Amino acid sequence: TLKFLHEARIDFTEIRKLDPTKIHQLEKQHLILYGGGGAWCNLWDHSGIVAELSQSNTVIVLPSTFELQPRFENTLFFSRDRFTSLQNVPKATFCHDMAFYLGIDFHPKKAGKGEGYFFRTDPESTNCIQLPKKNRDISRLGKHLSRVTGFFRIVNRYERIFTDRLHVSIAGCLLGKEVH
Repeated sequence: TLKFLHEARIDFTEIRKLDPTKIHQLEKQHLILYGGGGAWCNLWDHSGIVAELSQSNTVIVLPSTFELQPRFENTLFFSRDRFTSLQNVPKATFCHDMAFYLGIDFHPKKAGKGEGYFFRTDPESTNCIQLPKKNRDISRLGKHLSRVTGFFRIVNRYERIFTDRLHVSIAGCLLGKEVH
């Protein structure tokens, strides 16, 4: 998202962590871009923050997955899937996840060798499969604000990628890997 905003020459002020108790201190009548992702589910519900922000601002929620059904005034939603999310937020507009904007700027494609297994071990895991012995939950190596170069370097080592993580799949596709 930051790469896109910079390259599009959109002037913005970034707020990396918004304290919900200080929302009232923000200046009113702004256009607020709220970062996309999977935070619209029972495990990671961020709807309260957006509900409050939308009371006195116009809010754009960047491409997200919606398990919940948020309904706010002054809010434009983008969905990163055309299935469950659009059923839960029918007025959302489909848009690919912002990670696709990364392209291959961070690491050149290379053939790679073998298979990389990157399945979830966090609370969002479905626990429906037996994890391969060589599984590596790559998300444990960083956070949403970590630089992506190391992430791309790890995915790029392999020829074939097996995962249940969206961003590992996106990285694999951008790097020309066979992704399952």
